[in-house]
Amino acid sequence: MVDDEESIRSLLKEYFEILGLEAEAVATGAECLALLEKEDFGLILCDISMPGMDGFEVFNRVQTLRPQQKFLFISGYMFAENRKICLQKSLGLLHKPFHLNDLNQVLTAVFPGL
Repeated sequence: MVDDEESIRSLLKEYFEILGLEAEAVATGAECLALLEKEDFGLILCDISMPGMDGFEVFNRVQTLRPQQKFLFISGYMFAENRKICLQKSLGLLHKPFHLNDLNQVLTAVFPGL
């Protein structure tokens, strides 16, 4: 997961680990891309509004590196129409604050048998 808010990263990482999933949590898009060059990930959760590289840029770079990578945006903001193409190419957007049941629906689709 990629989020500039440490509390969100910690909460989600702990939740994933409770579910039995290995999780990495980073604060920036650059850190995400560096990890992606070394490891495979079943799913990337990424905040959209972050300093430096925003989530849309992270998504576009991930698509270049790994076009089949499953990617889910998380954000508390709405976005202009021209950004919605990224949302359509991804698994979608969870609006903050989101309920863990909504996240679970995505996780069970990505990781059957979870």
